[in-house]
Amino acid sequence: MKVIHFITDDKFLNSAIELFEDIEELDNRYINIIFDKDEPFQYITSNQVERKQISDIYEMITNPDLCDVIVLHNLASLPCQLIKEVNAKIKVVWFSWGFDIYENKKPQFPLIPLKHQIKPKTISLRYRLRLLNEGRRTYFKRLKVNDSHGRQDFIDAIHRVDYYSGVFPIECDYLKKNSFFRAKQITFIYPPRIEYKSFDILYKNIFPKGNTIQVSHSATVLCNHRNTFWRLRHLDLKNRKILVPLSYGGDNLYRASVCKMGKRLFGDNFIPITAFMEYDKYVALTESVSVAIHNTVRQIAVGNIYINLWNGAKVFLPEDSINYKFFTKAGFHVFSIEKDLNQEEIDTPLSQEEIISNRKLIFQYNTYKMAKEKTINSFRQIANDISSSPIP
Repeated sequence: MKVIHFITDDKFLNSAIELFEDIEELDNRYINIIFDKDEPFQYITSNQVERKQISDIYEMITNPDLCDVIVLHNLASLPCQLIKEVNAKIKVVWFSWGFDIYENKKPQFPLIPLKHQIKPKTISLRYRLRLLNEGRRTYFKRLKVNDSHGRQDFIDAIHRVDYYSGVFPIECDYLKKNSFFRAKQITFIYPPRIEYKSFDILYKNIFPKGNTIQVSHSATVLCNHRNTFWRLRHLDLKNRKILVPLSYGGDNLYRASVCKMGKRLFGDNFIPITAFMEYDKYVALTESVSVAIHNTVRQIAVGNIYINLWNGAKVFLPEDSINYKFFTKAGFHVFSIEKDLNQEEIDTPLSQEEIISNRKLIFQYNTYKMAKEKTINSFRQIANDISSSPIP
Protein backbone atom coordinates (compact mmCIF):
# COMPACT_ATOMS: atom_id res chain seq x y z
CA MET A 1 0.00 0.00 0.00
CA LYS A 2 1.38 3.38 -1.03
CA VAL A 3 1.00 6.00 1.70
CA ILE A 4 1.86 9.69 1.63
CA HIS A 5 2.19 11.42 4.99
CA PHE A 6 1.75 15.19 5.24
CA ILE A 7 3.60 16.34 8.33
CA THR A 8 4.49 19.44 10.29
CA ASP A 9 7.67 20.01 12.28
CA ASP A 10 7.10 18.55 15.71
CA LYS A 11 8.72 16.18 18.16
CA PHE A 12 6.15 13.42 17.62
CA LEU A 13 7.16 12.80 14.03
CA ASN A 14 10.57 11.16 14.43
CA SER A 15 9.13 8.20 16.31
CA ALA A 16 6.16 8.05 13.94
CA ILE A 17 8.43 7.83 10.89
CA GLU A 18 10.42 5.04 12.56
CA LEU A 19 7.20 3.18 13.23
CA PHE A 20 5.88 3.43 9.68
CA GLU A 21 9.24 2.42 8.23
CA ASP A 22 9.05 -0.67 10.46
CA ILE A 23 5.85 -1.87 8.75
CA GLU A 24 6.76 -3.87 5.63
CA GLU A 25 3.25 -3.69 4.16
CA LEU A 26 3.49 0.07 3.69
CA ASP A 27 5.42 2.07 1.09
CA ASN A 28 5.73 5.46 2.78
CA ARG A 29 6.53 8.98 1.63
CA TYR A 30 6.76 11.99 3.97
CA ILE A 31 6.05 15.54 2.78
CA ASN A 32 6.36 18.83 4.62
CA ILE A 33 4.80 21.82 2.87
CA ILE A 34 6.85 25.01 2.64
CA PHE A 35 4.48 27.96 2.95
CA ASP A 36 7.00 30.79 3.21
CA LYS A 37 10.74 30.34 3.21
CA ASP A 38 12.52 27.03 3.55
CA GLU A 39 13.46 27.15 7.24
CA PRO A 40 15.34 24.24 8.83
CA PHE A 41 13.43 21.82 11.00
CA GLN A 42 13.51 22.43 14.73
CA TYR A 43 12.39 18.95 15.80
CA ILE A 44 12.40 16.54 12.84
CA THR A 45 15.71 14.76 12.32
CA SER A 46 14.73 12.19 9.67
CA ASN A 47 16.36 12.63 6.26
CA GLN A 48 13.39 10.93 4.56
CA VAL A 49 11.17 14.02 4.67
CA GLU A 50 10.61 15.87 1.38
CA ARG A 51 10.06 19.64 1.38
CA LYS A 52 7.49 20.78 -1.19
CA GLN A 53 6.23 24.20 -2.18
CA ILE A 54 2.50 24.70 -1.70
CA SER A 55 2.19 25.40 -5.45
CA ASP A 56 3.28 21.81 -6.22
CA ILE A 57 0.74 20.10 -4.01
CA TYR A 58 -2.51 20.52 -5.97
CA GLU A 59 -1.24 18.60 -8.98
CA MET A 60 -0.05 15.81 -6.69
CA ILE A 61 -3.22 15.24 -4.67
CA THR A 62 -5.56 15.35 -7.67
CA ASN A 63 -3.62 12.54 -9.37
CA PRO A 64 -5.50 9.27 -8.79
CA ASP A 65 -2.29 7.27 -9.19
CA LEU A 66 -0.34 9.22 -6.56
CA CYS A 67 -0.98 6.78 -3.72
CA ASP A 68 -3.62 4.69 -1.99
CA VAL A 69 -3.77 6.68 1.22
CA ILE A 70 -2.96 10.21 2.36
CA VAL A 71 -2.28 10.60 6.07
CA LEU A 72 -2.68 14.01 7.70
CA HIS A 73 -0.54 14.28 10.82
CA ASN A 74 -2.80 17.01 12.29
CA LEU A 75 -5.21 19.02 10.20
CA ALA A 76 -2.71 21.85 9.66
CA SER A 77 -0.37 19.60 7.67
CA LEU A 78 -2.43 20.19 4.51
CA PRO A 79 -4.59 23.31 3.95
CA CYS A 80 -8.35 22.70 4.13
CA GLN A 81 -8.80 24.06 0.61
CA LEU A 82 -6.58 21.21 -0.62
CA ILE A 83 -7.91 18.43 1.60
CA LYS A 84 -11.29 18.65 -0.10
CA GLU A 85 -9.58 18.41 -3.51
CA VAL A 86 -7.88 15.05 -2.88
CA ASN A 87 -8.80 12.62 -5.65
CA ALA A 88 -11.81 10.48 -4.76
CA LYS A 89 -9.81 7.31 -5.36
CA ILE A 90 -7.43 8.15 -2.50
CA LYS A 91 -8.41 7.48 1.11
CA VAL A 92 -7.78 10.35 3.53
CA VAL A 93 -6.69 9.56 7.11
CA TRP A 94 -6.54 12.18 9.85
CA PHE A 95 -4.50 11.76 13.02
CA SER A 96 -5.59 14.68 15.17
CA TRP A 97 -3.32 16.17 17.82
CA GLY A 98 -5.83 18.10 19.85
CA PHE A 99 -5.35 21.70 18.75
CA ASP A 100 -7.00 20.84 15.41
CA ILE A 101 -10.25 19.84 17.10
CA TYR A 102 -10.36 22.06 20.20
CA GLU A 103 -8.67 25.34 19.22
CA ASN A 104 -9.71 26.17 15.65
CA LYS A 105 -10.10 29.93 15.17
CA LYS A 106 -12.55 31.82 12.96
CA PRO A 107 -13.57 31.30 10.24
CA GLN A 108 -13.05 27.73 11.45
CA PHE A 109 -14.48 26.64 14.79
CA PRO A 110 -13.82 24.10 17.56
CA LEU A 111 -15.14 20.69 16.55
CA ILE A 112 -15.32 19.73 20.23
CA PRO A 113 -16.24 22.86 22.21
CA LEU A 114 -15.15 22.72 25.85
CA LYS A 115 -16.58 24.77 28.69
CA HIS A 116 -14.32 26.34 31.32
CA GLN A 117 -11.19 25.77 29.24
CA ILE A 118 -9.54 28.89 30.68
CA LYS A 119 -10.02 29.12 34.42
CA PRO A 120 -10.12 32.24 36.66
CA LYS A 121 -6.78 33.89 37.41
CA THR A 122 -5.15 31.97 34.57
CA ILE A 123 -4.12 34.92 32.42
CA SER A 124 -2.36 38.06 33.58
CA LEU A 125 -4.06 41.42 32.96
CA ARG A 126 -1.37 42.39 30.45
CA TYR A 127 -1.86 39.17 28.50
CA ARG A 128 -5.65 39.52 28.57
CA LEU A 129 -5.34 43.04 27.14
CA ARG A 130 -3.15 41.73 24.37
CA LEU A 131 -5.67 39.01 23.49
CA LEU A 132 -8.45 41.62 23.53
CA ASN A 133 -6.54 43.87 21.13
CA GLU A 134 -5.80 40.93 18.84
CA GLY A 135 -9.49 40.06 18.90
CA ARG A 136 -10.41 43.60 17.87
CA ARG A 137 -7.93 43.54 14.99
CA THR A 138 -9.34 40.19 13.84
CA TYR A 139 -12.87 41.59 14.02
CA PHE A 140 -12.07 44.57 11.82
CA LYS A 141 -10.31 42.31 9.33
CA ARG A 142 -13.46 40.21 9.12
CA LEU A 143 -15.45 43.33 8.22
CA LYS A 144 -13.39 43.50 5.04
CA VAL A 145 -13.23 39.79 4.21
CA ASN A 146 -16.10 37.35 3.78
CA ASP A 147 -15.38 34.42 6.12
CA SER A 148 -18.10 32.12 4.80
CA HIS A 149 -15.85 30.65 2.13
CA GLY A 150 -13.14 29.71 4.63
CA ARG A 151 -15.69 28.19 7.00
CA GLN A 152 -17.16 26.06 4.23
CA ASP A 153 -13.68 24.94 3.17
CA PHE A 154 -13.14 23.73 6.73
CA ILE A 155 -16.43 21.82 6.79
CA ASP A 156 -15.76 20.30 3.36
CA ALA A 157 -12.27 19.23 4.46
CA ILE A 158 -13.63 17.42 7.53
CA HIS A 159 -16.30 15.78 5.39
CA ARG A 160 -13.60 14.55 2.98
CA VAL A 161 -11.79 12.59 5.71
CA ASP A 162 -12.40 8.83 5.44
CA TYR A 163 -10.67 7.64 8.63
CA TYR A 164 -9.95 9.32 11.93
CA SER A 165 -7.86 8.63 15.01
CA GLY A 166 -7.62 10.94 18.00
CA VAL A 167 -5.39 10.71 21.02
CA PHE A 168 -8.31 9.15 22.94
CA PRO A 169 -11.12 7.03 21.41
CA ILE A 170 -13.77 9.17 23.13
CA GLU A 171 -12.83 12.12 20.90
CA CYS A 172 -14.29 10.38 17.87
CA ASP A 173 -17.62 10.02 19.70
CA TYR A 174 -17.64 13.77 20.34
CA LEU A 175 -16.79 14.54 16.71
CA LYS A 176 -19.74 12.49 15.47
CA LYS A 177 -22.01 15.17 16.89
CA ASN A 178 -20.99 17.25 13.86
CA SER A 179 -23.25 16.17 10.99
CA PHE A 180 -20.50 16.69 8.40
CA PHE A 181 -18.09 14.32 10.16
CA ARG A 182 -18.37 10.92 8.46
CA ALA A 183 -14.98 9.30 9.07
CA LYS A 184 -14.57 5.74 10.29
CA GLN A 185 -12.68 5.36 13.54
CA ILE A 186 -9.30 3.66 13.50
CA THR A 187 -6.61 3.50 16.16
CA PHE A 188 -3.18 5.10 15.96
CA ILE A 189 -0.93 6.38 18.71
CA TYR A 190 2.38 8.13 18.33
CA PRO A 191 4.83 5.62 19.81
CA PRO A 192 6.56 6.64 23.02
CA ARG A 193 10.20 7.62 22.81
CA ILE A 194 10.77 5.67 26.02
CA GLU A 195 10.37 1.99 25.23
CA TYR A 196 9.17 -0.34 27.96
CA LYS A 197 10.53 -3.56 26.52
CA SER A 198 9.81 -6.13 29.21
CA PHE A 199 8.03 -6.64 32.48
CA ASP A 200 11.47 -6.96 34.13
CA ILE A 201 11.61 -3.16 34.50
CA LEU A 202 8.29 -2.98 36.33
CA TYR A 203 10.04 -3.22 39.68
CA LYS A 204 13.10 -1.09 38.93
CA ASN A 205 13.47 2.47 40.27
CA ILE A 206 9.90 2.44 41.49
CA PHE A 207 9.77 5.62 43.56
CA PRO A 208 10.57 9.18 42.41
CA LYS A 209 14.15 10.28 42.96
CA GLY A 210 13.09 13.55 44.58
CA ASN A 211 10.20 15.58 45.90
CA THR A 212 9.72 18.10 43.08
CA ILE A 213 6.32 19.45 42.02
CA GLN A 214 5.85 19.72 38.24
CA VAL A 215 3.35 22.27 36.91
CA SER A 216 2.17 21.52 33.35
CA HIS A 217 4.36 20.77 30.36
CA SER A 218 4.48 23.80 28.07
CA ALA A 219 4.01 27.55 27.74
CA THR A 220 0.50 27.45 26.34
CA VAL A 221 -2.16 29.50 28.12
CA LEU A 222 -4.38 26.40 28.19
CA CYS A 223 -2.14 24.96 30.92
CA ASN A 224 -3.64 27.38 33.46
CA HIS A 225 -0.34 28.03 35.27
CA ARG A 226 -1.61 30.95 37.31
CA ASN A 227 -4.62 29.00 38.56
CA THR A 228 -2.29 26.20 39.70
CA PHE A 229 0.12 28.64 41.36
CA TRP A 230 -2.73 30.20 43.35
CA ARG A 231 -3.74 26.77 44.59
CA LEU A 232 -0.17 25.83 45.59
CA ARG A 233 0.58 29.08 47.41
CA HIS A 234 -1.95 28.15 50.11
CA LEU A 235 -0.16 24.87 50.89
CA ASP A 236 2.96 24.21 52.95
CA LEU A 237 5.36 23.10 50.23
CA LYS A 238 8.21 22.48 52.70
CA ASN A 239 10.83 24.09 50.46
CA ARG A 240 9.99 21.80 47.53
CA LYS A 241 11.11 22.83 44.05
CA ILE A 242 8.45 23.88 41.52
CA LEU A 243 9.48 22.64 38.08
CA VAL A 244 7.68 24.46 35.23
CA PRO A 245 8.51 23.43 31.62
CA LEU A 246 8.01 26.47 29.37
CA SER A 247 10.26 25.78 26.39
CA TYR A 248 7.52 24.29 24.20
CA GLY A 249 4.55 26.10 22.66
CA GLY A 250 3.04 29.42 23.69
CA ASP A 251 4.71 32.79 23.23
CA ASN A 252 7.31 34.92 24.98
CA LEU A 253 4.82 37.30 26.62
CA TYR A 254 2.88 34.50 28.28
CA ARG A 255 6.13 32.74 29.23
CA ALA A 256 7.41 35.92 30.89
CA SER A 257 4.10 36.37 32.71
CA VAL A 258 4.30 32.84 34.17
CA CYS A 259 7.93 33.29 35.21
CA LYS A 260 7.21 36.60 36.91
CA MET A 261 4.39 35.15 38.99
CA GLY A 262 6.27 31.93 39.78
CA LYS A 263 9.33 33.82 40.98
CA ARG A 264 7.21 36.15 43.11
CA LEU A 265 5.33 33.32 44.81
CA PHE A 266 8.00 30.64 45.15
CA GLY A 267 11.31 32.52 45.00
CA ASP A 268 14.39 30.42 44.38
CA ASN A 269 12.29 27.24 44.50
CA PHE A 270 10.69 28.21 41.19
CA ILE A 271 12.56 26.35 38.42
CA PRO A 272 11.34 27.31 34.91
CA ILE A 273 12.64 25.51 31.82
CA THR A 274 12.69 28.16 29.11
CA ALA A 275 15.31 26.76 26.71
CA PHE A 276 14.92 23.69 24.53
CA MET A 277 16.14 20.56 26.33
CA GLU A 278 17.07 17.24 24.73
CA TYR A 279 14.41 14.63 25.37
CA ASP A 280 16.61 12.26 27.39
CA LYS A 281 17.75 15.11 29.63
CA TYR A 282 14.18 16.25 30.13
CA VAL A 283 13.04 12.75 31.09
CA ALA A 284 15.96 12.46 33.54
CA LEU A 285 14.98 15.78 35.09
CA THR A 286 11.39 14.67 35.63
CA GLU A 287 12.51 11.56 37.52
CA SER A 288 12.63 13.77 40.62
CA VAL A 289 8.93 14.71 40.27
CA SER A 290 6.65 13.28 42.97
CA VAL A 291 3.64 15.50 42.22
CA ALA A 292 2.57 16.52 38.69
CA ILE A 293 -0.27 18.98 38.07
CA HIS A 294 -1.63 19.19 34.52
CA ASN A 295 -4.40 21.75 34.87
CA THR A 296 -6.01 21.78 31.44
CA VAL A 297 -9.48 20.78 30.28
CA ARG A 298 -8.67 19.64 26.76
CA GLN A 299 -6.61 16.60 25.86
CA ILE A 300 -2.99 17.69 26.18
CA ALA A 301 0.31 16.61 27.81
CA VAL A 302 -0.52 12.91 27.50
CA GLY A 303 3.11 11.90 26.90
CA ASN A 304 4.18 13.85 29.98
CA ILE A 305 1.44 12.23 32.06
CA TYR A 306 2.64 8.75 31.08
CA ILE A 307 6.20 9.72 32.05
CA ASN A 308 5.00 11.07 35.40
CA LEU A 309 2.98 7.94 36.10
CA TRP A 310 5.85 5.63 35.21
CA ASN A 311 8.19 7.55 37.51
CA GLY A 312 5.78 7.10 40.41
CA ALA A 313 4.47 10.66 40.59
CA LYS A 314 1.03 11.50 41.89
CA VAL A 315 -0.78 13.12 38.93
CA PHE A 316 -3.52 15.72 39.43
CA LEU A 317 -6.00 16.59 36.63
CA PRO A 318 -9.22 18.66 36.39
CA GLU A 319 -12.29 16.51 36.89
CA ASP A 320 -14.03 17.83 33.78
CA SER A 321 -10.98 17.26 31.55
CA ILE A 322 -10.69 14.77 28.71
CA ASN A 323 -7.49 13.47 30.35
CA TYR A 324 -9.16 12.75 33.69
CA LYS A 325 -12.05 10.93 32.04
CA PHE A 326 -9.68 8.70 30.06
CA PHE A 327 -7.17 7.89 32.78
CA THR A 328 -9.76 7.18 35.48
CA LYS A 329 -11.86 5.00 33.16
CA ALA A 330 -8.72 3.05 32.19
CA GLY A 331 -8.03 2.37 35.87
CA PHE A 332 -4.98 4.59 36.46
CA HIS A 333 -4.40 6.04 39.91
CA VAL A 334 -4.81 9.75 39.14
CA PHE A 335 -6.28 12.51 41.29
CA SER A 336 -8.71 15.41 41.02
CA ILE A 337 -7.36 18.96 41.26
CA GLU A 338 -10.68 20.17 42.65
CA LYS A 339 -11.06 17.53 45.39
CA ASP A 340 -7.60 16.13 46.05
CA LEU A 341 -5.03 18.89 45.61
CA ASN A 342 -4.57 19.48 49.34
CA GLN A 343 -1.88 19.23 51.98
CA GLU A 344 -2.50 15.61 52.87
CA GLU A 345 -2.44 14.36 49.29
CA ILE A 346 0.72 16.17 48.19
CA ASP A 347 2.47 14.93 51.34
CA THR A 348 1.38 11.31 50.81
CA PRO A 349 3.24 9.50 48.03
CA LEU A 350 1.78 6.73 45.91
CA SER A 351 2.25 3.28 47.35
CA GLN A 352 4.41 0.71 45.58
CA GLU A 353 1.25 -1.20 44.64
CA GLU A 354 -0.31 1.89 43.06
CA ILE A 355 2.83 2.67 41.06
CA ILE A 356 3.13 -0.92 39.81
CA SER A 357 -0.56 -0.87 38.85
CA ASN A 358 -0.03 2.32 36.83
CA ARG A 359 3.02 0.83 35.13
CA LYS A 360 1.14 -2.31 34.12
CA LEU A 361 -1.54 -0.16 32.53
CA ILE A 362 1.12 1.78 30.62
CA PHE A 363 2.17 -1.55 29.08
CA GLN A 364 -1.39 -1.82 27.77
CA TYR A 365 -1.77 1.71 26.46
CA ASN A 366 1.60 3.24 25.59
CA THR A 367 4.27 0.94 24.18
CA TYR A 368 5.93 0.72 20.77
CA LYS A 369 4.76 -2.88 20.31
CA MET A 370 1.15 -1.92 20.97
CA ALA A 371 1.41 1.14 18.71
CA LYS A 372 2.78 -0.98 15.85
CA GLU A 373 0.11 -3.67 16.21
CA LYS A 374 -2.73 -1.14 16.21
CA THR A 375 -1.26 0.70 13.22
CA ILE A 376 -0.95 -2.53 11.21
CA ASN A 377 -4.53 -3.50 12.07
CA SER A 378 -5.83 -0.04 11.12
CA PHE A 379 -4.12 -0.02 7.72
CA ARG A 380 -5.23 -3.59 7.02
CA GLN A 381 -8.78 -2.38 7.65
CA ILE A 382 -8.23 0.44 5.15
CA ALA A 383 -6.73 -1.99 2.61
CA ASN A 384 -9.74 -4.29 2.95
CA ASP A 385 -12.10 -1.36 2.43
CA ILE A 386 -10.18 -0.31 -0.69
CA SER A 387 -10.24 -3.81 -2.19
CA SER A 388 -13.96 -4.26 -1.52
CA SER A 389 -15.12 -0.81 -2.66
CA PRO A 390 -16.22 -0.08 -6.22
CA ILE A 391 -13.78 1.81 -8.42
CA PRO A 392 -14.79 5.49 -8.55
